[in-house]
Amino acid sequence: MKPALYFILGLCLCFQAYAQTTPHTSDSLYKLIQEKEQRQEYREALRYAKKKIAIQDSLLNATRQAQQEMEEAVDKEKQAMRLGLVLMIVLLLVLLLFFIQYQKIKAGLEKSKRELENKKFELERSENALIQQNLRLSQLSDERNQIAKMVSKDLRMPFNRIISLVDLLRLDEGYDRLTPNQKEYIQNILQVAMDGLNTLQNLIDIRDIEKYKEEIRVETFNVVELLDELLRSFRNYAYAKEQVIQIERNREEIEMRSDSFLVRRIIAQLLSNAIKFSPKHSEIFVRLLDHGDEVIIEVEDEGPGICKEDRERLFQSGEPGMFKNKPTGAESSPGMGLIICKQLVEALYGSIECESEEGMGTLFRVRLPKNYHRKVKELKEQAQA
Repeated sequence: MKPALYFILGLCLCFQAYAQTTPHTSDSLYKLIQEKEQRQEYREALRYAKKKIAIQDSLLNATRQAQQEMEEAVDKEKQAMRLGLVLMIVLLLVLLLFFIQYQKIKAGLEKSKRELENKKFELERSENALIQQNLRLSQLSDERNQIAKMVSKDLRMPFNRIISLVDLLRLDEGYDRLTPNQKEYIQNILQVAMDGLNTLQNLIDIRDIEKYKEEIRVETFNVVELLDELLRSFRNYAYAKEQVIQIERNREEIEMRSDSFLVRRIIAQLLSNAIKFSPKHSEIFVRLLDHGDEVIIEVEDEGPGICKEDRERLFQSGEPGMFKNKPTGAESSPGMGLIICKQLVEALYGSIECESEEGMGTLFRVRLPKNYHRKVKELKEQAQA
């Protein structure tokens, strides 16, 4: 806008200079007109007069045009100044609003920072309290475990003494002179003692099941010898119910690299379950099979069998007495044995299945890897593939 204004001002100056020279021209023409009138050359005088008038009109028009353009330029400059002033005011308002908003955001951030610091302090205090509480709980848990170990040890002793006393009664010469009812009472005492001992071990297993899973103790052992040793302790239990345990195996020596304690507990649970739910004078079949990379353990009884509804929830926790079948002797039926057995089998990366029909007996089949570490390695490779 300013260059145009400067141009108009320059043009006005040129017109002004031109106007200053024009009077001289106008005076010359006036003299010529007078001379022509004196000579009575009126046409020439008229022509010079028109020329003079034309020059004056031209100068007047040029002055008016320059003045008009100058006024328009001034108006435009004023409009530009007003627009610039408005823009400056708007810019100042925007900056002011931005500054106000910035201060609000800054204050909000500072407030949030203070709140976060307070929450952090509270979390740290809560964390310290939780740590102290966890330490206390850990101490209480250790104390409870120690007490439980002492109690379980103290409880085992009476049961073992009862079982030993019953064995002594059976070996005594006067045992044959007892009446059938008296012998049945002694057998019931033996059943109750064996069942109590097994229930106590189940409680220990439930308490330590997670520890068993985390601390697998792998060793090399002959599972045939382990089974023979375990059966010697269960024959008294079976004898109390006048049951016979039959053993079948496809090899005299089957080597395993696994946790012998857990394998022992798995077989014990299956044997206890079979004896408990089998009638008197029945047979229980225990099969031990070397099957490639697996060891198959089967325990089959001649009990009442398991209905389909009970088979579907066989390894699920529930209320005592939820199953249709009941023990055939004086045993209790808390329903923990098979649940514990399944968890122990899975801890060794094995599997357990049940085949049964009502009135046809029951067969439990457990498949365990012969080499625990090799099985773990195979599962990791499958997971990475």
